[in-house]
Amino acid sequence: MTQRNRNSRRKSDPALPFRPTQEKVTVAAELPWGLPKIVPIVALDYSLPIGSFAGQSVLLDLFSLFERKLQSVAEEPVEKLLNKSLQRGGDPYFDNICRTLHGISELCLPSVVNALIGWHQRM
Repeated sequence: MTQRNRNSRRKSDPALPFRPTQEKVTVAAELPWGLPKIVPIVALDYSLPIGSFAGQSVLLDLFSLFERKLQSVAEEPVEKLLNKSLQRGGDPYFDNICRTLHGISELCLPSVVNALIGWHQRM
């Protein structure tokens, strides 16, 4: 598998240049259901059931996107408000993550809540 410079992010992700340095380190991992994927090195447990793994990985991707967007907002002029940067409809990548998180939360809310609590405790 070859790794692209963009860490397999979509072109619609507006925060690509604002990626933190720790996210640039990636590995090829085998997902719990057998498919290979190039992923950033994060604190994911690959031995979890599929639902738990999906919930945690989507949340980590969402938090990573929030961090990049907050960095980009901090570097922009003051005229652009934070709520304008994070509103739905302006960024298809952000909208897709929100829809995915909504769908996963309907099926495995305890896994999503555990990942959220774990992230909050690490902060």
